[in-house]
Formats: sequence, C-alpha cells, structure tokens
Amino acid sequence: MLLHSGFADHSHNRFDILVAQPRITLTTHGATTEVISDDVTIRSQQDPFELLQQQMVAQGWQPAFNPDLPFQGGALGLFGYDLGRRVESLPQLAEADLALPDMAVGIYDWALIADHRLQTLTLLSYGDVEQRWRWLNSQTAPAARPFTLLSDWRANMSRQQYGEKFQRIQHYLRSGDCYQINLAQRFSADYQGDEWQAFCQLSVSNRAPFSAFLRLPHNSVLSVSPERFLWLEQQRIQTRPIKGTLPRLADAEQDAAQARRLADSPKDRAENLMIVDLLRNDIGRVAQPGSVRVPELFVVEPFPAVHHLVSTITATLPDTASATELLRACFPGGSITGAPKVRAMEIIEELEPQRRNAYCGSIGYLSACGTMDTNITIRTLVTENGRIHCSAGGGIVADSQEQAEYQETFDKLPQAAQISLNVRPAAVLIPIVCRAEPTLLLTRRADSLRKHAGQVAFPGGKTDAEDGSAIVTALREAQEEVAIPPQAVTILGQMAPLDSSTGFQVTPIVGLVSPDVQFRANEGEVADVFEMPLREALTLSRYYPLDIHRAGHTHRIYLSWYHSQFIWGLTAAIIRRLAQQVSI
Repeated sequence: MLLHSGFADHSHNRFDILVAQPRITLTTHGATTEVISDDVTIRSQQDPFELLQQQMVAQGWQPAFNPDLPFQGGALGLFGYDLGRRVESLPQLAEADLALPDMAVGIYDWALIADHRLQTLTLLSYGDVEQRWRWLNSQTAPAARPFTLLSDWRANMSRQQYGEKFQRIQHYLRSGDCYQINLAQRFSADYQGDEWQAFCQLSVSNRAPFSAFLRLPHNSVLSVSPERFLWLEQQRIQTRPIKGTLPRLADAEQDAAQARRLADSPKDRAENLMIVDLLRNDIGRVAQPGSVRVPELFVVEPFPAVHHLVSTITATLPDTASATELLRACFPGGSITGAPKVRAMEIIEELEPQRRNAYCGSIGYLSACGTMDTNITIRTLVTENGRIHCSAGGGIVADSQEQAEYQETFDKLPQAAQISLNVRPAAVLIPIVCRAEPTLLLTRRADSLRKHAGQVAFPGGKTDAEDGSAIVTALREAQEEVAIPPQAVTILGQMAPLDSSTGFQVTPIVGLVSPDVQFRANEGEVADVFEMPLREALTLSRYYPLDIHRAGHTHRIYLSWYHSQFIWGLTAAIIRRLAQQVSI
C-alpha cells in the first residue's frame, strides 16, 4: 500500500508512506470481520472500529510524537463507504455487485517514509531494520503489461435516468426530507495490464495531495483524491471538506475569473456551509466541548482539472478518546453524503443503482503515536475481474440546475479517466448574436457531407489532440466553418455533453458574438448560414418528441423547423436543453 502526496503544488504534500507485509489484516464484508494474525483466522461480528482499536492496543507500541515521522507503525488501509452500514442503520436496496471489502486494513510494524520537505527517506521498523532494508533492496519489479482500456467507459445510468433521479431529489428537498443530497454515477470499462501503470499516469495528470494505491488480493484501488477527511495530530483535529466545483479554463484570465465566480457563488457557498455545519456536529460528538472552530471558510483551491471551494474545521480530541472513535463518529464523510447525513444516505441507497464500495469512503493511516490522516475517496478507481470502475457525483440542493450537476460529474473524473471516457470528443459553439433582438446562428451542412448533408447544425467538430479543451475546439471550428474570429466571442459557459448518433460525445459551448462579424460559409462544410430569433428558438413548445425504435431500444429525438429549415436530432436537443436553462 502507498499513500502518496501526488507531487501536488499544495500545502499538504509533504509525506509519502509505503508499507507491505502486514502483521495483521482486518477484512470486513457486511457484518463479519476476518482478522488474520500469524496464520490464525478469527471471524467476528463485533464493530470493525472497535476490533481495529483492540488490535492496535494489543501491539503495545507507544512511540513519542515526531513531526517528521507521521506514521510510526499502526493501521493503514481502506475504509469503504459501505462500512457506514455498521455505523448507521440503512436499507439494503443498491446492488452489491463488487466483492471489494467494506474495510481492508493492515497492522504494519514497519514503513518507508519519504519527506519531500526535508528531502529524506526514512525506514522505521519494530523488527530487524537491517533485515527489512535488505528485503527492500532485494525487490525487483515484475514484468508488467502496459495498462490499456479494452472498451469505452459506460455509465450506470443514462442521461434521462440521471434527470429522473435529479427530479426525485428535488421532490425530497421540497418535502423537507433533506437540505442537500449527493448523487453520483459510476463509469465502468474493460481493461488489461498493470494497475500500477494506470496509477502512475493518473498521479502525473492529477497531482492530488491525498493519493493512494492499494493492491488487495482481488482488487486494486487507485485514488487521486484532492480532499482530506480527518487529520489528527497531538489531539488536534482538522477536516477540510470540499463543496463547490468549476472546471479550469485554458485562458489564464478566464480561469482567474472562473475562480472568482466560484468564490462568489451563493449556491456553492450555501452548499459548502451545510457540510461545514454537518461536520462540526459530527466532530462535536467526540471533541472537547467548545473546541470546534472554523478558521477557513470558502477558500478556492486550484487543481489541474477543476477549482474547488474548501473550508477548514478544527477541534481538540480529549486524551480519553482514540483516533478510531473520532473516525467512527464522522464516518462516512458528510461532504459526500448530504445533510442530514442519515436521511441523505437512505436516499442515495434508493437512487444509485450499485453500492459505492470504495467511492466516498476513506483511505489513510492511524499511527501508534496517535496521529491519523485520511482522505475522502473521490477521484478513485477500483478494479475487479478485468473491469475498472470510477464514480463521480455532486451535492444537489434546491436551486441546483440539472444540466450543471450532470456536467459536474464529468468535470470531477480524474483527468486521465476523462481522456479515456471521451474516446471521441467533439464540441460545438452556440453563437448568440448580440443584435437589438438577439439571434441564434445556425448552419446548414453542405451536400458534399453525405450523411449530414442538409442538416441544420451549430458550427463545431471533433476535438484535436492539441486543442486542450472543448472551448478551444468550438472556437477553432467556428472560425473554420463560418469565419467567426475567436476574439469576437465572449464565452458564457459550457453545457453537459451529449452523445451523438455517430459515436461522438459533444460538448456545447455558449458564447456571445459581436453583431459586426461578417459570417462566411466554408463551402466545403457549410451550404449556408442563417439566424433564428433567440426568443423564438428558445420556445419549448415548438420541439416535438419522436420515439425511434431500433434494435430493441427506444431513442427519443426532438423535431422543429424555422421557415424552410428542418431542425432535429442533436441540434434540436441542444436548443431545447438551452431553453430549459435560460429565460428570455
């Protein structure tokens, strides 16, 4: 097992911790925990957190606190989200389709610790340290096949199903069941090769400060988490919940404006505050009375793919309480459930098709010296039987917008997974021309394009490797097809991707275009260009549903028209979706 700081440009990037060959393992499946020590196996129905504490105490290790050695022997491993079923009483509705343990923790009497601040590598051991050093030096990397995906990523719910679940959550929110509910979807693909190679790729592209790699008997867990769950040092508690996310932009000025937009967002601040209050209450169950504080509220932290809104909560743990008691009191983390926590977990169990397993649980260590540090297992992938799974979600509140929440699940995927997920990415520009009566610019495809001949479409096309973002693709294509200079476009934002019938995943980019631009059709791709009054385009009643039955499946498309132009398929779906988000 490896806890890795991800080479992150972050204040919490000091240590990496490597362990192997545990003295004791504790593996929990449902109500049973299997404890293996010296080839003796015991199965127990006792609370897993209590069992872990008993095994820690039984080692008799009591090292003094050392700020340069955070882990001095103790417990390290995975506490999956579904371990929360041993803390709270939850219904059994979601499919348990993976065999990953609810808890997979080892008790380790040695560790190799890299300190990036002091530039040191320390080997500590309660056994023969020289023997352990020789063992480490004798290790050779086995021959490993490169990691390769054998299929596209597929979500465990369709876009329509996500929308239905979103509306169900809105019903619960309006009824007063909850203030916030986290809804996630899971993406899965077939793969072959070495999971460690995949983790190395993820680590380079994500640079997450709370990363981890765990190789278990039947699974691997690859985490590039940006979020700390609980940190305990000399009885001082800290938690740093993330609530509020916007994607990074390629342009530095636009990216800075994006960060300010997140910092000033009333919705994201309210969402963040709800979770801060929840965690204050969770920590308050075991903390010294009156010690809970919030020294940082609504701080924007940049990561390679997204900006996050982060707050910090601190408290003091009494000398009579243990790290396992603190972990149990707060488990699972409120930032990835909702508020109130138990009701939110019940609704998650109802709406998400499969159990979360590792996702939204925690990976970390509990040191014999009393120090504990754990992450929230977001941006985390799990492998089993040749399949790899990755989940992403977001907190939904009463004023959440369905399209924005759906898009956020894609923004939050680890960067390397996003590249694989969008196997054939594309983007279109939705040009709103700023006339006295605003218009929507549309094109009619050239007859030479065969399959798309005569279709009404927005300017756009497939993403090139050098584009870097959907915005760059949309602006480049708009300039090539209808001569819109990129500097004449003010980007308003991007909508959730849509799947086209030709196998592309298309991201619509909404932009304002100066009325002074002289639109010119590229004859090789565009037959003509026309403008449709925006007010008329965004009239929902003009889009008529049509169900197409093919190969045993039903696909719904929408139809409309403007003068002699017939609008249907992806273009109609984009305009209709825009109409659901914009009021004129």
